Amino acid sequence: MAKKGEKKKNEVPKAEEPKRKTIKLDANKDKKRMVKDKSPKKMNTDMKSKNSPKKKNKARKRQFRVNKKLDGNIGTIFIGSEDPFLYFPDMMSYLEREEVKEVKLKARGRSISNAVNVSEQFKSRFKEIDTKVKDVRIGTEDVPRKDKKGTFRMSFIEITLNSEKKKSTE
Repeated sequence: MAKKGEKKKNEVPKAEEPKRKTIKLDANKDKKRMVKDKSPKKMNTDMKSKNSPKKKNKARKRQFRVNKKLDGNIGTIFIGSEDPFLYFPDMMSYLEREEVKEVKLKARGRSISNAVNVSEQFKSRFKEIDTKVKDVRIGTEDVPRKDKKGTFRMSFIEITLNSEKKKSTE
């Protein structure tokens, strides 16, 4: 028979569980939380003081808004580096209006290839709106710097799309 402090020959030693402390986080609400007791040298980072502000860890979605304007009977959409599909609803809304005859897609710098993609994909996907490229202008323009000290030159493209609605035969 084994005595109190002795181990049996075949007995597997048990892993000791870390000691736990009960810590009051908010005295007003009497909320309690169990925190693992860490070595006295390290500071317990799980504890929060009641004076520290609470941070909300909500991931904010980046909201995208198409930059566009309407000049008389020409609708202008400024193309950025976003997905081409994000520009389609605005193009359709412009082209379905009676007063708008054409839509201009404008892009600068790295967004030039995206503007070409937007126009070509729109033409191929929306056959009911008979869209044709009327004009393409390319060039360079002076763009003001962000620090407002002078300008720099940047390439641009301006694609003009003209639409003729197909008459549905019913």
